[in-house]
Amino acid sequence: MSESAVEPVPLSRISRRWELEDVTRRGRLALVAHRPNYLLPLSWNFSPNQQPFRPSDLAVRNEEVKLQLSFKLKLLEGIVGENGDLWATYTQRSFWQAYGRSAPFRDTSYEPTLLLAWRASYDLLGWRGRLFGLELNHQSNGLGEADALSRSWNRIVGKAVFERGNFVTELRAWWRIPEAGSDDNNPGIERYLGRGELLLSWKRDDTTVSLQLRGTADGGRPRGAGELSWSFPLGKAPSLKGYLQLFQGYGESLVDYDHVNRRIGAGVIFSDWY
Repeated sequence: MSESAVEPVPLSRISRRWELEDVTRRGRLALVAHRPNYLLPLSWNFSPNQQPFRPSDLAVRNEEVKLQLSFKLKLLEGIVGENGDLWATYTQRSFWQAYGRSAPFRDTSYEPTLLLAWRASYDLLGWRGRLFGLELNHQSNGLGEADALSRSWNRIVGKAVFERGNFVTELRAWWRIPEAGSDDNNPGIERYLGRGELLLSWKRDDTTVSLQLRGTADGGRPRGAGELSWSFPLGKAPSLKGYLQLFQGYGESLVDYDHVNRRIGAGVIFSDWY
């Protein structure tokens, strides 16, 4: 009697994205998606922030294009123990006033990081812990210090990633590296963007729903942000999906770090959260 074939265990989304198993390893310097990569040509901001652009002649329109590019590559593997890998990541998010006169980019943020990730496998309250990370994070809009619209900050970020069935959860907490008051072009940014965030992502077949939350009560006043997104099949192209996104809160862009935005956007997504 022949033994029945053993079905292979499907690889999790976390394993594929962070190369946690031998079969998912691509080696060093292979470019892979990091955060979602998307284009929202139909995007409506219910509460555009005019203040930073006064007294210039730019009147911020409600309708604009929002897009994000995000990727990473592994620099070193098997460091700090066999389970440690060093990654470089880069995320760029832009807000383009494409439907206005001269069509300027209202704000673009650049976020390079160095991230040390440890592969893991343990159970915690029914969730399986898969990854710990520690990263050195820089985020700025690329303008010089003399520019009134210049925004930048540096952080040390810790993260932990868990999975359970169709769900993935990522917890991040950060500490802002202090700057001298004269060099700080976005004072109190941590009172608006908080000191951590939670991502909860659910996927079934080719449909993904994700919720990202930030929150803080610094100064006795609750602040933060929430982003709800939905990606779904669009035709027969496996690498192209429809994408809907809702955002409300502080810090959607760096120039708006202390302003509440409310936005709805529709477009396409090329790679999702996990």
